[in-house]
Amino acid sequence: MGRPAPVPSWWFDKELMGGGALLDLGIHAISLFRWYFGEVNEAKSYLGHRFHMNFEDHALCFLKFKDGPIATINVGWFSKAPHVSVKLYGTTGHASVVRSPPSIFATVLDDIRRKVGKIERSVDRFYRELEYFVECVRSDVLPSPSGEEALQDMQIISKAYENSFRLSP
Repeated sequence: MGRPAPVPSWWFDKELMGGGALLDLGIHAISLFRWYFGEVNEAKSYLGHRFHMNFEDHALCFLKFKDGPIATINVGWFSKAPHVSVKLYGTTGHASVVRSPPSIFATVLDDIRRKVGKIERSVDRFYRELEYFVECVRSDVLPSPSGEEALQDMQIISKAYENSFRLSP
C-alpha cells in the first residue's frame, strides 16, 4: 500500500477551508442528531489546537434541542483508531453503536477489484450515492437530505463557531 495523497495547500488556508475539524467531521454528527431530535436552539463549542494551526484540529460541540435533548459531539483529526460511535442516554435506558472502518485488507482488495473491473457497482462505497443523486436529477425529484437541510447544518456550525472557546494546549 502506497503513501496517502498529500494534503492540498488550500486545506491549510482558513479562508478557503472555512473551519477545522468541527466543520470537517462534526457536520455529519450534527446532521444525524438533527434527524434524531429536530430543531437546535443552542450550539456551543470548545476548539482545540494541538497542532498549532490557525483553525481547530479537535473540538467539543454541545447542542441543545428545542424539545429538550442535549448532544455532545467530540471530533478530532489525530485519532489513531478511526471509528464513529453514537451513544444515546434516555430516561429509561440507553443504546450505543460503534462503526469501525473496513480493515486495510478489505480496502486493498476492493481497490484491486475496482482497478481490474471485477467489483460490482452496487457494492462500491460511493456508487449507490451517485446513482441516487443522478436519478433525482433525471426525475426532477428533491434528494434527501436536501440542500436546505445541509444549509441548516452549516448554520448550526456557524453558531457553534460564534459561541466557541479555545481549549488550552
